[in-house]
Amino acid sequence: MLLATSMRSLLALCLSVFVMLVLRSCFALPAALLLFSAGPAFAAHPTPAPAKSSRITVPKQPAAAATSLAPKAMAPLASGSPLAADTAAKPLAAALRILSGTVLSADGLPCVGACVFATTNTHQIAVTDRQGTFRLAVPASTAVQLQADYFGLGSSRVVVENQPTQPVRIVLGQ
Repeated sequence: MLLATSMRSLLALCLSVFVMLVLRSCFALPAALLLFSAGPAFAAHPTPAPAKSSRITVPKQPAAAATSLAPKAMAPLASGSPLAADTAAKPLAAALRILSGTVLSADGLPCVGACVFATTNTHQIAVTDRQGTFRLAVPASTAVQLQADYFGLGSSRVVVENQPTQPVRIVLGQ
């Protein structure tokens, strides 16, 4: 206990000297003295130790409640209807397409780490790899405007049609 008090006093002294050196003003000495005098007072009130048992107990649910849900969940399978997950996945996959391309600087070098995103959805961003290439999922039904940003080289926008026949090429600064 005495060791902890002396360590905190030493820490307060070091902090007060640091404050004096940093501030170098008429307020430095009173602030340092206040910090130094508060150190032993703070050390006199030790922080309480956490409780030894931190286990969380969860009440057990009766087995009857769990088994009563099973027939309801399995009803679509028993009736022969298609799975909901399978039918939901097909329209989602059809609604998106993967655009790939390359981001180049004005002198033709690949830009590593450039951010590419559709201007309609700035929350979905692709970052270019070592070769400056990217892959980005965008809506399949419409033309998309892509923007590429790279710190120091600027940004560029490119409009991509519904069905591009080749990878997108974005040159920054143009």
